[in-house]
Amino acid sequence: MFFGLGVLLIMIITSVGDIRSRAVLMWEILGCLVMSFAKIAYSIYGGGFDASDVLMSMMPGAFLLLLAYVSRQNVGYGDGLLILCAGPALGSNITVMGMIAGVFACGLISGLLLVIKKVGRKARIPFVPFMTLGMGVMMLAQV
Repeated sequence: MFFGLGVLLIMIITSVGDIRSRAVLMWEILGCLVMSFAKIAYSIYGGGFDASDVLMSMMPGAFLLLLAYVSRQNVGYGDGLLILCAGPALGSNITVMGMIAGVFACGLISGLLLVIKKVGRKARIPFVPFMTLGMGVMMLAQV
């Protein structure tokens, strides 16, 4: 739980930066990577290491990286790298379900903004805040 809260704190800081500058900074990605390595080392030391959980928790990030490549960065590489590095610290359940919740929340807000004509069809909306919201909701749901 400690590692997940650390990653969530980094993601909250990243969300603010993503809203302001539309960028995910390298130190934020590296912070999530350090938390993930720490959790993996802790679980190896404690005897509860599960390689399949680590690989499964990295799938949403890999999917976002593929989506960034295919869509010519309509979804940024930073979003994918952040979730790829944060996944092992959060665990597969929180990462996968949080990603689904984040996509759902982003779709709702984007649709609402389109309906009330605050944005156009080509508007770019930062995605990290929605992923952070989804991960936070899933962490609270597990408590």
